[in-house]
Amino acid sequence: MSGGYFDYNQYKIKEIIEKLQDDLKSDFKNGDKNFDRSDYDRIGNSTPSEREHCIYHIQALVEDLEKVYNKLDALDLFLSGDTDADEFLKACKD
Repeated sequence: MSGGYFDYNQYKIKEIIEKLQDDLKSDFKNGDKNFDRSDYDRIGNSTPSEREHCIYHIQALVEDLEKVYNKLDALDLFLSGDTDADEFLKACKD
């Protein structure tokens, strides 16, 4: 399957998903090359309660982005003529 209707830009969404998943795995405490620190905490300026809520909402956003990505990728394949309407509609079901 080739796709390409959106010039493969849907993969940028996939990259964002993967980046956020990596951050979630490391509890947002991975290093930051901009600060040359290995102990940098991306959400360290929040209270423990705020941190918990932020992580909850980021996880929910990742799930939403995954749904959007899957549907957009299916649309890309459909509009490119690589799949039929039935395949696209299957991908659109939640």
